[in-house]
Amino acid sequence: MEFIPASFINSFDNFAFEFNRLQKQQDMQIFHFHDYYEIYYLVSGERDYFIDNRTYHVKPGNIVLINHGVIHRTIGVSSKGYERALFYYDKEFEDELNRRYPHARLFSIFDLDLHVFNLAEKDQQFINNQILKIARECLEQQENYQNYVEVLFIELLFYLKRCISGSLTAVPQMSNPKLAKISDIIAFINNNYMKRLSLPVITEKFFISTSCFTKTFKEASGFTFVEYLNNLRIKHAQYMLAGTDLSVSEIAEQVGFDSVTHFGRVFKKYTGTSPLTFRKQKK
Repeated sequence: MEFIPASFINSFDNFAFEFNRLQKQQDMQIFHFHDYYEIYYLVSGERDYFIDNRTYHVKPGNIVLINHGVIHRTIGVSSKGYERALFYYDKEFEDELNRRYPHARLFSIFDLDLHVFNLAEKDQQFINNQILKIARECLEQQENYQNYVEVLFIELLFYLKRCISGSLTAVPQMSNPKLAKISDIIAFINNNYMKRLSLPVITEKFFISTSCFTKTFKEASGFTFVEYLNNLRIKHAQYMLAGTDLSVSEIAEQVGFDSVTHFGRVFKKYTGTSPLTFRKQKK
């Protein structure tokens, strides 16, 4: 992968390719979610990957599938650097491929209750070659390179669909009694984010001390309780702003905020824009 620039991204109409080579570990500052599909492939190094209420230890040759709207974040586990490739696909690309290949169900791989897979050596070689081909096309930009890159993207999806439909091994989530309790707590938060949730509510319900909960939650997820809750609420608010005609104040109340002013401040902090501006951009 040496010929690929250390920080490299190429975006097309409905998909994108990104490659990063970092000399030391970097933590994603906050967990996030987006309205497109993501394939994360670790070329070298090691990372912990938090997806919804689960944490996975990701190694070279592991591939991570992130559906749109799924909360996730990566965290470094050592001081050593790492290399990773990302592939993004939006809803329009999915719709186009469903029209072209109505029986292939290429994007069904993102609907599984599994997120991280260990690729066999021959499959790793295919992914590595695909990364090199896509990067070379993006860098050299020969005639019709955009169309060829699209073909390579589609080939990647077909290959992964075949692998996962076969005997691809899923990477288990990290096993730890404390993490198991935190997973239960996160599942509870996911199902009750619209209610009045606070540290006392959580610690009393799950019989855990405040100090133990805050420390373990941060270690397991990489986020504070408030960060996680606010981002979850904002995710659902984004869906409602884009897909309903409810007022901003109604949405604020339905996702658990006590005031529309507080909702507006938190929404802008995590999205960079106001709720009304976000709605206008999505309509």
